[in-house]
Amino acid sequence: KNILRAKAITKTPYFTLLDADDYWIDNDYLQKAVDFLESHPDFTIYNANVMALHPNGNSTPYVKTDIKSADFSFNDYINDNILFSQTTGMVFRNVIYINGIPDMVQNSIGTISERSFEGDVDRYVMHLRYGKAHFVNEISGVYRILADGIWQRLNLFERAAIQAQAFLDYDLYFEKEYHAIFMNKMWGELKRCISYLSTISSCSDLNLRDEAQEKFANCLRVCVSEREILNMGEEHLKKIKKLKYRIMKKIYDYCYKKLKRKGLL
Repeated sequence: KNILRAKAITKTPYFTLLDADDYWIDNDYLQKAVDFLESHPDFTIYNANVMALHPNGNSTPYVKTDIKSADFSFNDYINDNILFSQTTGMVFRNVIYINGIPDMVQNSIGTISERSFEGDVDRYVMHLRYGKAHFVNEISGVYRILADGIWQRLNLFERAAIQAQAFLDYDLYFEKEYHAIFMNKMWGELKRCISYLSTISSCSDLNLRDEAQEKFANCLRVCVSEREILNMGEEHLKKIKKLKYRIMKKIYDYCYKKLKRKGLL
């Protein structure tokens, strides 16, 4: 709610966000961003690289590339052909929030869709729909990665479940104009959830938050109903009607073997 309050009162031509634990180190960063957006009206995003500061004190560029600069369109995002940085390095042309908070975003508060609209990716994708993004490989600031941070404290299953739900929500936000693409992106995240389950050492290690389980179940239901458009390959398509049960059986078989090995069965 606090994030949306800030966005709702932002009526300036451009805006940026800076998390409380991060900081800028390029004194000219904001001026560079505004100058670029002022002279390129067909762009909605100025995106500079940042330095990621890890808990052990080591630092690495957030975007690891030798590319000096590049421009990206919405189609590049759809085709997984983009470079984009973290919150600290993004400045946006205010083409959405200046008109108020979109209903779908406002209505997501208190639902499993809330996290889909509170991070970097949703802002990037929503603004990329209205213009191009310019990436520059210059370090604008420092993104501090904290061990107990909102994202870092989640396990891989929970992260993938959040991203799967986000793709489902983006599909609805764009009124299913890119339905097959977002459905396949969501399916890719669900496969990551299942892969995570195969790496745990015991059932007690599951310890999954209810929210993550709810997202996983919700997206799985959608995948089963949308199985005709999922890019699973010919072998999967032959048995597609049993998709839900094959996934459940894989999880069951794994848990059974672990329990048997521990002498609990």
